[in-house]
Amino acid sequence: MDKKNTIIGLLLLVVAFAWMNWEQTQLEKKQVQYEKERQLYEKNQARQVSTNESLPIPQELLDSTTFNPIKSSKRIALKADIIVPEKEKTYLLETDFLRVTFTNLGGAIKKVDFKKYPLKVDSLQPYPFNQGSSLPALSLSLGEDPISAGSLLTPFSLDKKTTHMIQFVQQITPELKLYRSYQLAKNTSQKEDYLIKGNIRWENTSENTLTLNKLFINLGTIPPEKADLRGEFMNFGYHNGLEFESINLKEFIGSSGFLGIGAHPPIPYVTQPAMAQWGSIKNQFFTAVLSPEKSASEIFSRAIEIDSLQGIKTKVKGLTGSLGFIQDPLLPRSSKNLAFDYYVGPKEYNRLQSLGNQQDQVMQFGFFGWASKPLLKLLNFFYGISHNWGIAIILLTILIKTLFWPLTSKGIRSQKITGKKMSFLQEPMKKIREKHKGDNAKIQSEMMALYSREKVNPAGAVLGCLPLLIQMPIFFGLFVMLRTASELRFAEFLWVSDLSQPDQLFFIGGFPINALPLIMTLTTYLQMRMTPMPQNGDEQQLMIQKMMRFMPFIFLFMLYGFASGLALYWTSNNVLTILQTYFINRRVQPELDKIDAEQAEKKKKADRKLEKEQGRNKKKRR
Repeated sequence: MDKKNTIIGLLLLVVAFAWMNWEQTQLEKKQVQYEKERQLYEKNQARQVSTNESLPIPQELLDSTTFNPIKSSKRIALKADIIVPEKEKTYLLETDFLRVTFTNLGGAIKKVDFKKYPLKVDSLQPYPFNQGSSLPALSLSLGEDPISAGSLLTPFSLDKKTTHMIQFVQQITPELKLYRSYQLAKNTSQKEDYLIKGNIRWENTSENTLTLNKLFINLGTIPPEKADLRGEFMNFGYHNGLEFESINLKEFIGSSGFLGIGAHPPIPYVTQPAMAQWGSIKNQFFTAVLSPEKSASEIFSRAIEIDSLQGIKTKVKGLTGSLGFIQDPLLPRSSKNLAFDYYVGPKEYNRLQSLGNQQDQVMQFGFFGWASKPLLKLLNFFYGISHNWGIAIILLTILIKTLFWPLTSKGIRSQKITGKKMSFLQEPMKKIREKHKGDNAKIQSEMMALYSREKVNPAGAVLGCLPLLIQMPIFFGLFVMLRTASELRFAEFLWVSDLSQPDQLFFIGGFPINALPLIMTLTTYLQMRMTPMPQNGDEQQLMIQKMMRFMPFIFLFMLYGFASGLALYWTSNNVLTILQTYFINRRVQPELDKIDAEQAEKKKKADRKLEKEQGRNKKKRR
């Protein structure tokens, strides 16, 4: 039975690794195609710049029909004419952190370049948000629902522009004007580095009350990161004042599940009433958060096909979403405003936290947020000292290990001493089981009496696992934090080029060889070898031992494709634990020798007693 279970376990591991290999192969094919298209795109971009070619007009604008932004009214019924310009006009506003390209089509944002975050390693090209999407970020739609609403991609006129402010205007109808203004921070701070302040102003110049349609503001379109082409980290979310709700990209594209488990069909879109204080879209490292001055009454989200990150042929699933607002009637000769803050930048916890209103929940640390948040702050502190994220992770590991050192030492010592004592009780326990075979209550009673006589606490073995169990929340907190922390994007350490991704050295038959998870597995195995479980013959203990035997390989499977920063933490922790165990073993060795001596003395006494009894029995037989 034991051999059968072992074989089944090994087969499951083989199947799991084969599945992981297949998925990784498919991902690598996508990434190779992605890289080809990105290079082709850069060549075309360079050609456009050198020849000053005009930008194309979005097809949605060319195909659009006339719509009325005003609801049916007894007082007024107006129509708006769409005028298509010969070519799109764009305008730039720039700070040390952002380069924002505005478009006259919709008076919205064509794209945002993050100047501090390169598109790829060793590149001067900044990461572009909303590029590849035909829908400008912060574009407006009017209608009772976002599916049938008409997009205001009509041309706006430039009303005014300074180095940090721009305003557009459009005469929607003879009686109705729409102003759109944007302000970038003049003196940037951590809170305002990636913040765009916007305002939408409706102006009624007539003597009539205008009843406007519902207004939808688009948050922009976000693509998957290169290492997340399946969109695992992509979602649209909103905060209702109590909690953060999110809709993952996978809901829109469907899934075949794992061997059919978790399979579900795709859905075209999600639209529902929601009192949203703010909304967000995000991928693995970047986010856009729209925080209006009044809560939205509806949310809308869907997946759309866009050019792969800076590609021109290969399409990937991007994610977009909007917040919907019910607009109050616009009185005669009056105006009304809808102001908002628009954070568009990296998913950095400190920045998002500084925005207030729980916008840091975009990070989605979840249940282990109580561990992730202080760990991220400590990691940033150590980076400020070392100026290297790999060293910062090691320093954080040393700090955590130091804090848990007394508990770990006590656990290892207890485990070693209990294991030594239990090893001398194997024969007595075997005799008890044979003597009271079938009577579990009697066996348990005799066992407890034996433990009491020999002053052995079986729970001492469990104490050896206690430090590991206590550190698991910290491990999961780091796991959640390191996978999505934009600070680790492209962070180098030794041979690792990106601590937020696996450290792929080379491939064998299409399977990536990641060094850190393999080193992590080896150190985990060595650590477990140095602190063996006590052999007491108990079925539960035997089961635990078998599970522990497979633990290094289970961790290997779980962490093989995850951020190398996480594997670096686990490996560093293992190395420190091995060193700690070595020193504790040396310190506890005299106690173990004393136990050996005591047991040897007991055995001598027992042997002498047995010889005397055998001698008396011989005399009686004579």
